[in-house]
Amino acid sequence: MNVTVGDLLGVAELKLRCIAGAAGLSNVVRWVHVSEVEDPTPWLSGGEFLLTTLFVRRPDADPERVFDAFARTGVAGIGCGVSDQHPHVPDRWAELAEARGIPLLVVPLKTPYIAISEYVASARIEAEHRRLRTLMVAETALADLSLTMDTCEPLVHELARRLRCGAAVVDRSHTTLAASGPGAANFANEFAETFLRFQSGSAPASGSIRESDRDVVVNRGPGVNAPTLLVVRETRFDDQERLLLASTASLLALQLSRNHVLREPERRLRTASLQAIVDPSTSEETRRLLLAALGIEQSDNLRVVLAKVDAQPSPADVETFEHCSHDAGWSATAWSTNDTIGALLVRRPETDSTTQDEPAALSAALHAWLESSEYTAATTRIGISRTARSVQVLALHDEAAGLVTLATRLRRTVIAAGDLPLESVVPAALPPETMRYLRAATWDRLTDVALKHALEAYLDANGVVDIAARALAVHRQTLRRRVHSVGELLGLDLDSANVRALLMVARTLD
Repeated sequence: MNVTVGDLLGVAELKLRCIAGAAGLSNVVRWVHVSEVEDPTPWLSGGEFLLTTLFVRRPDADPERVFDAFARTGVAGIGCGVSDQHPHVPDRWAELAEARGIPLLVVPLKTPYIAISEYVASARIEAEHRRLRTLMVAETALADLSLTMDTCEPLVHELARRLRCGAAVVDRSHTTLAASGPGAANFANEFAETFLRFQSGSAPASGSIRESDRDVVVNRGPGVNAPTLLVVRETRFDDQERLLLASTASLLALQLSRNHVLREPERRLRTASLQAIVDPSTSEETRRLLLAALGIEQSDNLRVVLAKVDAQPSPADVETFEHCSHDAGWSATAWSTNDTIGALLVRRPETDSTTQDEPAALSAALHAWLESSEYTAATTRIGISRTARSVQVLALHDEAAGLVTLATRLRRTVIAAGDLPLESVVPAALPPETMRYLRAATWDRLTDVALKHALEAYLDANGVVDIAARALAVHRQTLRRRVHSVGELLGLDLDSANVRALLMVARTLD
């Protein structure tokens, strides 16, 4: 807290009285100075409360020149000592003080100048102690956040709140890791050149600039990968606040480094657990225990999403893959292999709000993830399983893997269960050359229209002769002879359900 001229008036023991310049009572008193020369301003630097008897002892002094000098120097206020011989301050001096907004206080004879100096010095020391205690409390709070939180957002928010500033943390890739306060989210772009100057090297760095009437302070902690902290405020940061900012930059570097060290083993353990869960050789009991360790209960609703990508996935890719699922309303746990990112998407039964549009929302979120990643949309294939209880996780994984294969065949980026009618899945999944061979080896050999129609009706009736005969309006024996002729011509046993299924698939290729 700063000491003002008005504070001096509030000290009853000093018995000061303001006779002019009340508009300047909020002026901050930086120091107390005593002078009896006509123009003491060469020895002043601004912010002083000047104690003098000049006004009452030297009525011949040039008052306008003296007060002009006081105004130029920035004197905080004037204390004029009076005595029995000189009990009054000349009216002209009071008028000039009032006109320039310089507080003019009368100091009675019984108030020693040293009492005023001691009060200001003591008040400044006490204010400085309070200031240091406040900053120490702030530093302790920030250190606690850096040790207990996984992300830097809470720490940056607390810093911005305590210093009443905008604050942003930017990494070497020019990505904003956290931002808080007015305009902070755009600091990475607004102060791009400033960030670049401080992001080279591994030693801590700090600096400040004054831009557009704002104080801009930049700090980077130790380490090659340390992020850069930039804070902005209209009022200037003092030396103690700058020390706090430098300390905070080091805390941020330590926090991010610690998170990386701790997160990597955790990520590997989680990946191994998830891979074991979807491994067919894992026992059901082990699978249940692994799911429980990940917080997934048997009654939870589950989806499996698999994305086959064109490069080795990075931990950041896996993390953003999880986040996009969160955006679609699912709790996600992801893993990766050489060319695949997988995720278990979980919803509690009591909170499940699945709607008809829910797969579309998830598909849209995955498309958005792909656009923000470095993977190529033309070669990335994503499969989304249906929703089922977590006990069916293995079947859901197989379904998602099959949908990835189907997406590859159809050259589609994302396919969710239910996107295609089930009867069209098998033809779509077979290679075109296989489909052409099946067609040529079966239907294309049936040049007799009657035999072809008989086979179509027989397949549609699922091998029931009576139903097929009624559909063609022929006698059942007639249909039976025609079907027998088709079997001999193609060399196939049409009583076999597998053969009929094969012919149904071949029939879909027009």
